[in-house]
Amino acid sequence: MAEAPGRKKKGKKGEISKCEKCQTVIDEEMNYCPHCGMCLMPHDHEYHLERGLICQMHGELDEAIAKFKLAVLINPQLAEIYVQLGEVLYHTGDMDESIYHMHQAVKLDPRCAQAFYYLGLAHYRKAMLERAAHFFEKTMEINDEMETAYYWLGIVNYQLGKLSQSKECLETLIERNPGFTIAYYHLGLTCSRLGENEKTVLYCKKVLEKDQESAQAYYLLGEAYYRLYEIDNAIHALRKALKIDPKDHKAEALLAMLTEEHEI
Repeated sequence: MAEAPGRKKKGKKGEISKCEKCQTVIDEEMNYCPHCGMCLMPHDHEYHLERGLICQMHGELDEAIAKFKLAVLINPQLAEIYVQLGEVLYHTGDMDESIYHMHQAVKLDPRCAQAFYYLGLAHYRKAMLERAAHFFEKTMEINDEMETAYYWLGIVNYQLGKLSQSKECLETLIERNPGFTIAYYHLGLTCSRLGENEKTVLYCKKVLEKDQESAQAYYLLGEAYYRLYEIDNAIHALRKALKIDPKDHKAEALLAMLTEEHEI
């Protein structure tokens, strides 16, 4: 008879069984680990769900998918299992299957913010931007503390050309979490397209306070200084960008133009 996953098969005298999660010695008749509470009953969905989470944590995604599918077979009415399965499928690149399982989750739990969030991510990966925006908005309606939803909604709105909405999302994000550095860069991009060059400079400097190796931030800063007619500052920023990334052709072209004009 095959050994049940997570249980140590009885063998030679002195051989013991241990909990797969915390390595506590367990009795073969126990239903749960007395130390960490891990389920020890293979007929229970928790048994496969918990082992799927362990596989996911170790990067064993195919194994995690198999275990989550077993959990679904045992209990198809639990939204949490579909969310975990959909999340792993997303990380394996299977967007369609991820979307399917996240929809199953929200049918069972219409206020499952995590499912709506991953629906947003998966639709974004499929370049379905309007749908992605819808799901990120739903996420924020349910849980307005989920900072990454603000970030992704800001990105999606930027790509849809909804610049004011993008700016609002990203500014709300940095208000809540000033340490969310990448949001400053995208705010800089948005403000640049809105023609708000002083704000572009401000946000690029915020990025460079945390990451002095960001060629993109230096380029955007140089471009903003150019539009503000601060040519010396623009040249300095663009040289910094090219020092970090010598293949940045946009920075190279703008620097060449400014240097030539500056010398005339």
